[in-house]
Amino acid sequence: MSEDHSAPPPSSAPEVRAVTPAGLRAEAAEYEAKAKRLLEQAANNQIEARNLLDVAEKSRSLAELMENPQKARVGLTSDADSTTLQNVSAISSADLARGMSRSRSKKHPFVRALYEHPDPKKRMTVSDWAEKQGYKIPTVASWFARGKGARRIPQKIAEKIEKELGVPATLAVWKNGILTED
Repeated sequence: MSEDHSAPPPSSAPEVRAVTPAGLRAEAAEYEAKAKRLLEQAANNQIEARNLLDVAEKSRSLAELMENPQKARVGLTSDADSTTLQNVSAISSADLARGMSRSRSKKHPFVRALYEHPDPKKRMTVSDWAEKQGYKIPTVASWFARGKGARRIPQKIAEKIEKELGVPATLAVWKNGILTED
């Protein structure tokens, strides 16, 4: 009896797929989407790392103030070259602790960036920022609010915040959406 060896059994034949431009474009789009997600995660991780370093600095300062409470007292010093007195104030441990607990309770990267700015002179509340920029406080709060009061942030403002504070102007951060002006 002769055996037929002309065609391999169907289960052992490798599947051959045709490569098409549309298939390659779809594959490229998947890679781009994955890369964008990774970049957004990296930006958020960088913000979180900066925030953690800032909290560590605050914790060290608070520990030092607790060990040396005299450093936290308000006092007067004289200027050797003049007859005027300068008011010298230090951050009290209570103020520092209150600021730390307030900033830790804020979850949105924009709010954290305001409260925990690397330059202590530039730290501010959402209300302070809104007034400084000429926006109503409820409008600014609505950009990161949840529920009924949530609004999309205008793209120009999201980009300005990204430039000023390093908060990415992406949907990963601004979950209510970004309003593009056409």
